[in-house]
Amino acid sequence: EYAKKLANHAYVLACHSGNQILGLTAIYYNPKPAYSFSTMFCVRKEYQKNDVIGIKLQELLSDFWKQHPTQGIRFDIRKSNKQLVRYHKIKGAQILGEAFAPGSDEVELRMQYDFKH
Repeated sequence: EYAKKLANHAYVLACHSGNQILGLTAIYYNPKPAYSFSTMFCVRKEYQKNDVIGIKLQELLSDFWKQHPTQGIRFDIRKSNKQLVRYHKIKGAQILGEAFAPGSDEVELRMQYDFKH
């Protein structure tokens, strides 16, 4: 059901090596003045240690936002992922709040970037 929702309503950007997907991100785009929402950002486990794929996905997102004006992007990340939280804060993301992830005892942070177009 989730895959069908993504296929029907989300933009999916991916990094490939041949026919293998190394990482992908899925976003629900909403034009200005609304915010868009990033519902997924994942990199294959064997590529997580070097940040090359994550950086490439960020570049793809940056190019996407240049062509699709939106007020900003909201996303959830695990609070326990301190390195990623620190990265987004340094890049200018704000923490809007925190809550338990659905069906989990893991705390997630809702974060947001505001775009100046």
